[in-house]
Amino acid sequence: MIICFKWFQLFTIFMVCFLFSCAPSINQFYPDFYYTEDNIYQNKPLGFLLTFIGNWNLITDPHDMDRANRNHARKFKKSGVELLFIGENVEGFIGTRGVAVNLNVPAREYAEYVRMINREDVRSDSGLVDVYVNKHPAVRWVYEKEGFKFAEYFFCSTTYDIRIAFWTENSLFENFVSVFEQIMGTLTLT
Repeated sequence: MIICFKWFQLFTIFMVCFLFSCAPSINQFYPDFYYTEDNIYQNKPLGFLLTFIGNWNLITDPHDMDRANRNHARKFKKSGVELLFIGENVEGFIGTRGVAVNLNVPAREYAEYVRMINREDVRSDSGLVDVYVNKHPAVRWVYEKEGFKFAEYFFCSTTYDIRIAFWTENSLFENFVSVFEQIMGTLTLT
């Protein structure tokens, strides 16, 4: 009886490990890299890079993300959008995320679509504003959602629509909005 129970335990452990190893992988269409020593995010296939001001922890490979963000990456992927990176500053006060989709539409059109599908959850929407980030046309959207304030930037690189989001608690937003603008000011299309 004890031998049978031990065998059942080992078999169960083996099956659980086997099932988790068969989880579908998340392929990256636009492989990228974050150079921690220089705080530079580079995406060669999409043709852009950003320099992050201060110390950041950015994860570019979905397999290295926690379960919630991996699931988020899968959800994006099903709708044709790729989660490029997710991260936060080392103190954990600011979050960031980058996504890309090959829609070949103007940045404003993509921003309007994103704004429309998120309208139910958004509070205190400042509207879409046409801006230039490092001489490149873009659209900025600032809004509040669930106790956080977001600044999102939409721009195009060839046929790709890119969306970079930053967020922090409502009470801290004004302290960090200049950091978001500085980071986006380093945008280089390659």
